[in-house]
Amino acid sequence: MAPVLKTIGKDAMLPVLCHARLEVAGSHALLTATDRFAASLSRVRFDHDDARAAVTVHVHRDALTRVLAVFRRPRGRVDPELAVTVTHGRVRFEGMGLAVDVETAGFANFPDVRSLFRQALDTGPAFGGPMRVDFARLAEFRIAHTRNLTTTVAQVPGGPGKPYVVRMGDDYLGLLMPRRLPDTESTPASITDGWTDALTTKEPA
Repeated sequence: MAPVLKTIGKDAMLPVLCHARLEVAGSHALLTATDRFAASLSRVRFDHDDARAAVTVHVHRDALTRVLAVFRRPRGRVDPELAVTVTHGRVRFEGMGLAVDVETAGFANFPDVRSLFRQALDTGPAFGGPMRVDFARLAEFRIAHTRNLTTTVAQVPGGPGKPYVVRMGDDYLGLLMPRRLPDTESTPASITDGWTDALTTKEPA
């Protein structure tokens, strides 16, 4: 839940992005979110004989923040097992003798984050022109997770304008979308522009 929270929108002018989508289908629960510049997919898998009926709800970032504040363990500690009950208009999180009830919201136009990942992984042509990726978001994903999971980052093949995919463990995927540089921002001729002297090997005198 914590890394996903980092990709829920904060812009009140785009209220649909200020929520995460919780989907339970088949043998897994999936929590998804995007703020347009990054996206998250986090899942919990069940045993096949413990599959649940399909349900989809949307929960506001403030509500998830409250749930996380109640149940989150210190870094390195095992996350508690939670029971999540979905009823009309509400979601209840229970565990460790505690319970938190939050309201849900319905958004027919909530972005399909899974489709966003599929499109991002398309190896077609990249966007043209100078682009950048905010790798500070990568640090946010990593710090948010309480477990020391193996983290890998890879750019989708196709050029510098393609997104980066972040994987933490077996049950979290993040997406860092490229952003076009503003016209007012100076763009170096190359990423090492201005470093030629420092990178040149000199023979000792």
